Amino acid sequence: MSDRALTADLSRLLTGRVSDDPAVLATHETDYGRIVHRRPAVVVQPDGAADVAATLRYAATHGVPVSPRGTGHSLRGQSTNDGGVVLDLTGLDHLSVDAGARLFRCGPGARWRTVVAAAARHGLAPPVLTSYPHVTVGGTHSAGSWGESSFRHGAQVDNCAALEVVTGAGERLRCDPETEPELFGHVLGGMGQFAVITEVEHRLREYHPIARTYPLRYETIEEMLADLRRLVAPGSTLSSLESTVEAAPGGTWRHRVLATLEIDDAGSAPPRCPVAGLLGRQGPPADQPAATFLARPQAGEVPPVPGVAQPWVVAFLPWSRARVFLSVCQRRLHGLLAGTDAMVLWPARRAVTATPMLRVPESEAEMIMVGLFPRVAAGKLPGALALLSKVSDLALELGGTRHLATWVHLDLPRWRLHFGTEWPKVNELKHRYDPAGILNPGFIEYEPLSAAPAGRPATTPAPATRSSAAG
Repeated sequence: MSDRALTADLSRLLTGRVSDDPAVLATHETDYGRIVHRRPAVVVQPDGAADVAATLRYAATHGVPVSPRGTGHSLRGQSTNDGGVVLDLTGLDHLSVDAGARLFRCGPGARWRTVVAAAARHGLAPPVLTSYPHVTVGGTHSAGSWGESSFRHGAQVDNCAALEVVTGAGERLRCDPETEPELFGHVLGGMGQFAVITEVEHRLREYHPIARTYPLRYETIEEMLADLRRLVAPGSTLSSLESTVEAAPGGTWRHRVLATLEIDDAGSAPPRCPVAGLLGRQGPPADQPAATFLARPQAGEVPPVPGVAQPWVVAFLPWSRARVFLSVCQRRLHGLLAGTDAMVLWPARRAVTATPMLRVPESEAEMIMVGLFPRVAAGKLPGALALLSKVSDLALELGGTRHLATWVHLDLPRWRLHFGTEWPKVNELKHRYDPAGILNPGFIEYEPLSAAPAGRPATTPAPATRSSAAG
């Protein structure tokens, strides 16, 4: 099918905007990672779920790839494709707050900054927010999304109450933990592999009026890890935890934790972090309105830099193996991470999350999420990707898993290793809900149902020999 015929057919079918203007296509040909560049044939801005369903039915019939997209904040090209349709969902941004039920409902294109502002008018907030409030609700529900309060409330997807989706076959469905539970659990964190989200229903919580933040600094990563374990232990009253490891001059590292407690009265709040036995050097606490803390007004929208790629890697590690992983990262990645946000750590207990597509280590009760955030000049990208591939393999070898919203380029054995016992279900649901394989093809490598293994393989990945992450 020609691009012109595709545009003409969709223009007749849909009430929303359909464009093959080169300028419009150019704004949708890459994503925030700036690693993968693909040229879609057409961009569809649907008027509503009916347009989404019509697009997917047409695409399934004609074998046309479709990529749902919000702000394009993916890092490995998950929100664009070659020669297909990009579904730009940013226009589906309706939002309502049900304060009595402590819920909000919105279209996938609503921004989190808008949700936070609307909920705050009722003294409510989403249980989990990421550090970047400018992305869309649909995008983060597709990605999984971890945040500074995840040690208490799990991922954003663990706080979703219900979804309206359109499957890869074009079927419009409502799903929740009781209705279509398998679809619900796998669309959340599923990177648009099974269905397109057209509406989200999400829980809210009350919050106390003041956020008091306690700064802690450390000389060594061992001291920092020991305190992080204490800070997220059962019974912790903290509401938020931000942990960073910054590359410093001379090959050294700076270790910092910001522990936040929500309080009602500044006068009666503890002057020191209310967790016993901490090793970190504590600075004076700082108070601000909790509504301001949650809104993150200091986090401005940051566009990608031309000529600079962002091959971010985020992995979950069993707690007992985290020190080994961090030691290798500190030894091998100092130069790559210098001048960036370096490493961010999110400690948690395994029990906080139960979303199937958000794979976390099952071997231990405690885990830690490690985020690596390099920014790499285009000319140095091949070497950086080769090094980061080794780091990714190390995480899998140590019993860890990967966060799929980041730079992930796995072959089939590695996908099996990542998903473990969940792999046969993931593979089967792809065939069930996207039988034509049109949704974000080429990201996860699937296999015929008869070939799928029964459980987690016992082998570790072979040395990374992949040709290019841009493939």
